[in-house]
Amino acid sequence: MKKFFAAKLTAALLSGLIVCSASAALTADAAAPLGTPQITGLQITEDGILMKWNPVAGAKGYRLYYKNSAGEWRRFKDTAQTSYTDGGVTVGRTETYTIRTLDADGNPNSDYNPGGWSVVYKPLAPSVRSLRNTNEGIELSWNRIKGVGKYRVFFRNSAGNWSGLGNTTSTSFTDTKVQSGRSETYTVRGISDSGDFITPYNTTGWTTVYLGTPKITSARSVGDGVKISWNPVKGAYGYRVFYKNGKGGWSGMANVTSPSYVDKEVNSGSTYTYTVRCIDKNGSFTSGYDTTGVKGTYIAVPKITGLSSTENGVKISWSASKGAYGYRVFYKNSKGSWSGLANVTSTSFTDSDVKSGRSYTYTVRCIDRNGNFISDYDANGKSVTYTAAPDFTLKSKLGGVSIRWNKIDGAEKYRIFYLNKNGSWVKLADTENCSYLDKDVRNGGSYTYTVRCISADGKQYTSPFITAGKKIKYINPETGFTDKEKQAAAVAKEIISNIPADATDEEKIQYAASAAAHYSSQATYTSEGTDYATPYGVFVKGEYTCAGSTRALGLLLDYLGYDWKHANEGLWTHQWCIVYVNGEKAWADGQIGMCGYGEYPFAELRD
Repeated sequence: MKKFFAAKLTAALLSGLIVCSASAALTADAAAPLGTPQITGLQITEDGILMKWNPVAGAKGYRLYYKNSAGEWRRFKDTAQTSYTDGGVTVGRTETYTIRTLDADGNPNSDYNPGGWSVVYKPLAPSVRSLRNTNEGIELSWNRIKGVGKYRVFFRNSAGNWSGLGNTTSTSFTDTKVQSGRSETYTVRGISDSGDFITPYNTTGWTTVYLGTPKITSARSVGDGVKISWNPVKGAYGYRVFYKNGKGGWSGMANVTSPSYVDKEVNSGSTYTYTVRCIDKNGSFTSGYDTTGVKGTYIAVPKITGLSSTENGVKISWSASKGAYGYRVFYKNSKGSWSGLANVTSTSFTDSDVKSGRSYTYTVRCIDRNGNFISDYDANGKSVTYTAAPDFTLKSKLGGVSIRWNKIDGAEKYRIFYLNKNGSWVKLADTENCSYLDKDVRNGGSYTYTVRCISADGKQYTSPFITAGKKIKYINPETGFTDKEKQAAAVAKEIISNIPADATDEEKIQYAASAAAHYSSQATYTSEGTDYATPYGVFVKGEYTCAGSTRALGLLLDYLGYDWKHANEGLWTHQWCIVYVNGEKAWADGQIGMCGYGEYPFAELRD
């Protein structure tokens, strides 16, 4: 039924013009100065019948009329455009239209076509606008067709034929009988209230692949965050992971192709909510999602911050994890698996069942008040070798007080202390070597030392120490040196002053051997006179034998604080220095400028 202007039109033909009574809706102006508009097209669209007409010069607007069931013209629209869609149509009914021009005051000022233009309204086939995967299934949406109040949805069955799914008065429908990864094809057709078809349909249909909603199977605390895992969805290219933000909405975190993701932007003790949705290779959504989401609480893995040897055993210390009630401490047993030591609520524990020289590996895991695990753990654990206090010797050397000890298995570094005048231990130096030369001493002075093992970063003690320390009165061997010995000593001290302070034992000894060999190569080999077998001969006078090269190297080793022996001393054969480094036997040759561990390797020289 038309919604515009129900005034009845009564027209009469006078002198070739149409005139109307006072109640008529369509009349002809006596002057009719403008040309009669001509409808150029009547097109059926999804919104009704689209009318188009030619513009008329001078027209300020147009008035549209339709012919009712009594054959009378009814006015229903004024417009300034040259097209209009009539949405008040009825399926199968013939619609007839005509048109007049209007002046600026809205009065008709043209003639009209009394016969009008007609078309039968046959609605178009519905067009599916979207196929969307949801939690319930595939949701179809299509355009509403004017004059159609009901639709039937079809799917293509396995035989390739169309089968009805259901009827609806809306423009959407959800097919719940779908399987993830399977392709489905649909079409839609308009029907009457009695179920008769009143529109055609798209014979090809619209096809999509249904992807089920990813179901999160776990959101658990792991080493570096919350690991979200879900069931893989057949046919899915990838997934977008979301978390619920502070405003209660979903925020995307990442696109992944695997069925798991670790959220690392988390804080220990906090709970987070997650959901997952399928995407295609362009990042567009291809499935629904769980609107509620799944919660996961992150509890940070306790990090062992210290393993130290104490007089009571190995002390294990770790960082506190916010949200944890307590901790379970484990050690790695002889079979390589973890065995529980104790449950504690503090952040340290001392394992007293240990033996010096043995290595132990520990890890820690958070628990709730019932003893259930609520965090991951360091699967590798942290290891330490339990060590007793290092024993050491003190000797007066040319360069100062030599402090030496045997290498301790498991020790990464050592810290040397001296006892100050207030009776407190003061750090002297850290070293990876098994010796240290305290040069800041005076002849006749008394000094007390102790040594303790430490971690590589120097932040943790890994052994106890001799609390009383050991004392020495320093007697400088230079006292009583002859003039020649003093000259050789001056050269030796100049040489070792160029050795970097952080050099290793091996680097120091190699530097000394190279220096002795360099001076020997610049000297004259001779066995005549009184200086060829002395450091003075090599460093100052410029003459040498292998005995002189060996003693020159020995002088350098003395100033570096190393104990050495003269190999083959007094024999008419090749000679070198036997040195003990970090508890191991080594050799150094001042004539060829080489050194190494073990026995002297050059048989042709040794013999």
